[in-house]
Order: sequence, then structure tokens, then C-alpha cells
Amino acid sequence: IFDAQIEVCQALIADLDQRAAAHGDLVLELVHDFRRRQAVFIVEWLRVCRERLSQGVIA
Repeated sequence: IFDAQIEVCQALIADLDQRAAAHGDLVLELVHDFRRRQAVFIVEWLRVCRERLSQGVIA
């Protein structure tokens, strides 16, 4: 399940990168940057969760 969610987030990141490059609007660039950073954080968090669960470490 973690790998599937990571793939979804990585696809979102790629999509946001394309959209950000297509706009010249500063506000839209800021929104895309915010959403991209959220997705990057989620990927990192999912990787940590996957690693901890595989090792049996919860805390």
C-alpha cells in the first residue's frame, strides 16, 4: 500500500511541475509550489512509515 501511495504522490509531483512551468502567474506558481511541497513531504513520510513498520518500530 505504501508503494502505491508513493507512486500516486510522485505522479502528482510530476503533474504539478508541468503545470508550474506552464504558468507565468506568481500566485499560481506559489499554489503549485505549496502543493508540490505537501506531496514531497507525504512521500517522505510514507517512506518512513514503510521502513518503521518493516522493522517493527512504531515510535
